[in-house]
Amino acid sequence: MDYKQELKIKKALSKIFKPVEPKDRFDFPDLEPKLNKIFFTDYANICAVMPKSKDGLRILLDFINKNDLEKIIKRPNLDFSLSDDDLKTLTDLIKSKYSMDYLLKILNVLKEDGASVEITLKSDYPIRLSSKNFAFILAPRIN
Repeated sequence: MDYKQELKIKKALSKIFKPVEPKDRFDFPDLEPKLNKIFFTDYANICAVMPKSKDGLRILLDFINKNDLEKIIKRPNLDFSLSDDDLKTLTDLIKSKYSMDYLLKILNVLKEDGASVEITLKSDYPIRLSSKNFAFILAPRIN
């Protein structure tokens, strides 16, 4: 990842997460072994982001305060699968509402990541948007 792309990603992430001072950041070696086991949440606990690479983790550390341990949470299992019959009636199955504000901010980060985006969704279930370096989980809106 080049420096210019990294700056664009950080700028897009700053719309969701507040950057922290360098003296308050986690050290990279402290979290690297846990790369595939953690995710970070925003202050409203509506959106979470998971690093999928060392580059993704390094970028996210600019937004995680070392004193904010509750924002680093063990990654939940949000995998699900659909049967062939379910796939035939997919449009009837998926009915969820998500915050457009968060979706646009997330998509901006993923666009700057420069990779294709994988979207996973299910009725009344968090949507998952993944790229090369990041995976975001967004909670559905509650009416």
